[in-house]
Amino acid sequence: MRVNNTPMKSNGQLNGRRFMGVKVKFHKGAWWVFINWRGHRKAKRIGASEAAANDAAGKISARLALGEYNFDERQEMTFEDYSADWLEKYIKPLRRETTYKRYKTVLKKYICPEIGAIEVDKLRRSQIRDMLLRHHKAGKSVSTLLLLRDIVSGVMNCAVDDELVPANPTREIIKTLGIKRDRSSEVRPFNGGEVDLILGKCLEIYPEYYPFMLTAFRAGMRLGEILALQWDDVDWRGGLILVQRSYRNQRITRTKTGKARQVEMSGELAAELKRLHAERKAQALAAGSNEPVKWMFHNGGQPIAQNSVRYIWRRLLRAAGIHYEKFHAVRHTYASLLLSAGVSVYYVSQQIGHSGIEMTIRFYSHFIPSENRRGVNILDGEIKPKPAPDRCGVGG
Repeated sequence: MRVNNTPMKSNGQLNGRRFMGVKVKFHKGAWWVFINWRGHRKAKRIGASEAAANDAAGKISARLALGEYNFDERQEMTFEDYSADWLEKYIKPLRRETTYKRYKTVLKKYICPEIGAIEVDKLRRSQIRDMLLRHHKAGKSVSTLLLLRDIVSGVMNCAVDDELVPANPTREIIKTLGIKRDRSSEVRPFNGGEVDLILGKCLEIYPEYYPFMLTAFRAGMRLGEILALQWDDVDWRGGLILVQRSYRNQRITRTKTGKARQVEMSGELAAELKRLHAERKAQALAAGSNEPVKWMFHNGGQPIAQNSVRYIWRRLLRAAGIHYEKFHAVRHTYASLLLSAGVSVYYVSQQIGHSGIEMTIRFYSHFIPSENRRGVNILDGEIKPKPAPDRCGVGG
């Protein structure tokens, strides 16, 4: 038996009854009535009482059947209200915490000040376009514009599902604006000589971090994935590492894609990790334990903080006299060096854990040797074209 007016929720879904042309749902601490009737859409906030919402829905449904309902009354469901509910019901329970926090900040700082007061079913493509153009003129990067578009698109997709709007107004909006990514601002991967220099400098001034840095350069994993590695993830016989978790902000989460993958170890990396494992095992025995700490890279028995790695990384690049790039550039370096050497795009995509080969091609197509793209010319050497017929005598 319910003891208050707050409805039971399941998996973050909105609950409520449905009448002819009307749905009753619990949204942001209150009951709402959503009307969808013969091309007209409307949202009305009722209050804390489910009974009152059901009563209002029944009356509205009856008025709709008689053609007596006035759709010109002001609506109350703003984009800001609806997006807040979208965050709590769909993003927070289904996406990573960092994604939830980033979306929440972007909505508060950039999106809602521009379009938050607009009623969600009255939000037009032109208003979204103008918002994006204003941020573009203010100097925001294309990556930021894409993030703004993605967030608004997510909210409006939910509105489509709730039958508040007939279609998502953000579809291909960036493409129609003709805004192109500034390649000069992208992370630049390191070349082979720079990789050797960085690793050499690490061995010289931070030898305890050398296995970590070698893993980064030889396995192409994300920073959080490396920090979350455990010794049980290593298949020594198969030469594989199972990547199945990530570590950030003192929390273990799933990988970015939510899927586990296997990464092949190079011979050099396998040898270095075997050496490290033997060293950790000896340390454990000296401390009276039969097994080393489960984390491959740790500080006092716990995974290393990401900021600690970034601090070491910055000092390494400065010591090596190499321009600064974010640590994520190591992952780009891994992919670009393999592709430049002619390694299969499919293999690289599997190794780095992209959701599909299309993503790998989109990010790294300029590293694929041009000879591969001209591979069709091989056919010219295998299939000899027949001489063209003599057309001079046609027609006599």
